[in-house]
Amino acid sequence: MRVVAPTLPRHPSTEIRRVADRGSEPLVDGRYRVLDRIAQGGMGVVYRAEDVMLQRLAALKVIDPRFAQSTSLVQQFHREARALARLRHDNVVQIYAFGASGRSYFFAMEYVEGENLDAVIERCRSEDTWLPLDHVLAILRKVAGGLGAAHERHVTHRDVKPANIVIERETGRPVLVDFGIARRAGDTHAGEVAGTPAYMAPEQIRNDVDLIGPRSDVYALACTAYEMIARRPPFDGEHPQSMIFAHLDRPPPPLSGFRPSCAGLDAVFARALAKHPADRHASCTAFVGDLEAAAAWTPPVAKEPRAAADVIVLASDEGIRRIVVREAARSLKDAGRATDVACVSATDELLAALAARAPAAVVLDDAGATVTIARRLRALAPGTGIVVLTRDMLAERAVWSELDARRVAKPLSSRALAATLDAILARR
Repeated sequence: MRVVAPTLPRHPSTEIRRVADRGSEPLVDGRYRVLDRIAQGGMGVVYRAEDVMLQRLAALKVIDPRFAQSTSLVQQFHREARALARLRHDNVVQIYAFGASGRSYFFAMEYVEGENLDAVIERCRSEDTWLPLDHVLAILRKVAGGLGAAHERHVTHRDVKPANIVIERETGRPVLVDFGIARRAGDTHAGEVAGTPAYMAPEQIRNDVDLIGPRSDVYALACTAYEMIARRPPFDGEHPQSMIFAHLDRPPPPLSGFRPSCAGLDAVFARALAKHPADRHASCTAFVGDLEAAAAWTPPVAKEPRAAADVIVLASDEGIRRIVVREAARSLKDAGRATDVACVSATDELLAALAARAPAAVVLDDAGATVTIARRLRALAPGTGIVVLTRDMLAERAVWSELDARRVAKPLSSRALAATLDAILARR
């Protein structure tokens, strides 16, 4: 969830409006002070709020008062609160409280500051980069664990998709959110079709109450995994109806058609995306386990990206990332190498990527413990070129010389960066 400038919805509940306008008492439920709006869906609004009793941030989900008179929608809201209240897992958003607020209802839950997975995938599309396979598998493993915890309590999410997975900014922890259409086993009612067309299992589309269950979430997680790797879902199109027909009648296109180096995963996806749930993996963890096994057996020559033919960028600033990706891709292309550039925003992501392969170069934006990171990088990948983007070209000169690291001054010059990358690639 990205925090946006404070903006209120058109129809907030009376109590929420008073709190947001005054910035003081009365508090929601006597403890939550609304700070700003962070998301809005068809059914309600999510606010960033402060729990004044425990002095921590919380996400406050409030049903739109226009819908609060609808018994079915209020029941749906209650279902989400109950589903979350039953779960205790590090990769499932935690609920704190539920109650009434003026003419509406709310529940308070864990506030996860970070970025939705769909935004991460969209950035890869726009920058023409790929998520490293090991990073994809690490996220999927944790999300599968959260879904497994839900399934053990007989709760099916029914709307697993990248937009409902938040990557926590500080830790990289993926968190599954939005159980708004979750169901307990036996709770599904005829006539209630729910989900998102690009990720819906065939039995959900048909609303086959006897077949909807954990394997429906396996299908949706497989669609999500497919999109993380291929940068597009298995069935893509402008019209939801065409996607629905494809889920029902068409076999999924092989993943390798979009990312040839991942041909070893095709059989795993074919099983996870089977039309009948009985033909799929029995659980989300079994599906991810098969993906990991298939990835481990992929011949080294087919791994993505090719060793010594890529660049990894560690930077949190979007503008810096954009410039580095553009210039790195151009330098790699000029050197006759695969134009594969990966972006990471946390040190643990960088170290995980280095453990899987040795890139041609790593670009570090000097915004923290850069020397420490560079030392660990040099120990893991002695032959990798290190580029440090810094505002102080005189600082730590001896250290950078010892580590054979090249520096580029900020504000960043595209020409200087390109020349530095070209020099590194020419040595390899």
